[in-house]
Amino acid sequence: MEILRLSKLEGRDAIHDALVGRIAYDELQNIIDARDKRSEWAAGLRRKLEERFNQMVPLALKENEE
Repeated sequence: MEILRLSKLEGRDAIHDALVGRIAYDELQNIIDARDKRSEWAAGLRRKLEERFNQMVPLALKENEE
């Protein structure tokens, strides 16, 4: 919930961000599955996105537990 509040304060739309993120994540997976010259790049970008997400989400969950 904290992430949603932060997005709103930044003038972002959480539903839009989630949908665009899902589409992008699916597209990265399609590139990875194609096993062409872009696959390594797409896999690296997906790892970076997952790392960033994992850095953000635990903080929000900890704050909500207190």
